[in-house]
Amino acid sequence: MKFQLDEGEHIIKKGLAQYMTNAILKNEGSLYLTNRRIRFEDLANDDFSYPLGEIIEVKFHSTWGFIPAGIIIEFIDGRRVQLIPMRGGAISTWAGGREEWVNEIMKAKRQYGPGLLVERTADGSVLDSQMIGLRKNLTNYLSESEIRTLCFDCGIDYDNLAGGTKEAKARELVIACQKSGRLDRLVRQCRALRPEVAW
Repeated sequence: MKFQLDEGEHIIKKGLAQYMTNAILKNEGSLYLTNRRIRFEDLANDDFSYPLGEIIEVKFHSTWGFIPAGIIIEFIDGRRVQLIPMRGGAISTWAGGREEWVNEIMKAKRQYGPGLLVERTADGSVLDSQMIGLRKNLTNYLSESEIRTLCFDCGIDYDNLAGGTKEAKARELVIACQKSGRLDRLVRQCRALRPEVAW
């Protein structure tokens, strides 16, 4: 497990899965359901993490060609994630397993999701819990001048970021890096600046 559980967070369910985009199977990885979020991570760092409160719907998708049945999770930012299960290192038909995942996700959403805080950027993009943690660290541990330098190092124009406060600029920097594929670079730069902080 690459990600760190937040204080008070615990794992409800975990398993292996593959996810797919445009009917193409992607990398296999680990799927986690916690009392805060649903998270998928793989060795290629093609991860996603969404707060339970951001889930709109979880439903089944049918077998398509050689691809077995699985589930689709829809989020308020418009993203749809299709997941295919793995059992014992092989793709399964998920005949009973997908119902179990759907039930667990929806149960967790009802129990824990409504009270979760959501952060949005100026353009309406949603920060997941990992990005919120990064934004908090940027705000709490770095000066405005250091955030400006991080922007320069990541190829992002600080003055073009929305917001007039350090917190707003940090939020916009995180989402700009996420959208441009530079989030890992930002985290590396932060670790170099403040190695004592858990980035």
